[in-house]
Amino acid sequence: MKVNLMKNQWQLAVALSMIFGVIAAQAEEYMAIQQADIKQPPTCPMAKAQDHRQQPIELKQIMFDDSTQDLAVIAVDERQAKTTKRITYHQHKQAGCHFSAVAIARGGDWGWFLVWAEAEKAYFTRLDGEALVFVPPKKLSISHVTEIEFLANSAQPTMRVQTQQGATQLFISEDEGRNWQLLPEQ
Repeated sequence: MKVNLMKNQWQLAVALSMIFGVIAAQAEEYMAIQQADIKQPPTCPMAKAQDHRQQPIELKQIMFDDSTQDLAVIAVDERQAKTTKRITYHQHKQAGCHFSAVAIARGGDWGWFLVWAEAEKAYFTRLDGEALVFVPPKKLSISHVTEIEFLANSAQPTMRVQTQQGATQLFISEDEGRNWQLLPEQ
């Protein structure tokens, strides 16, 4: 009887250690998921398009290795590897979406038009399609932007911009996106 009692206690101890081991492993996995969720920025505005090879290209806020959040272009190169090109260098450390609107559109054979808004300002630049090199961003003459979209059926590059106040403005470029002028209201 004493042997059976010791055997039962031993089996109980083994069972409890297995249970606690599983619980500890699950807790560790849960903590890893929670920490990964903290590192990822929330679902923020992003823009997608396809390059001349029908490969995806995205403009979105991402977290870099130094824990800063900025805008980046993510493209697929000829070897089918993802390439990331940082577009802004604001070094945002706090969590949250730092860009209220983003847009990307094909700019002929040379590359891309990029536009984004943050806080009270909106910016634009051109991005070379192969080397992913961009010129320094310029400021658009509009503020408090909530939406940006490029219009595909226009003879010249045109974008529609909406503000927090509900106003919709059209911008047009006569020099392939080097400069954008506000179209007068009609």
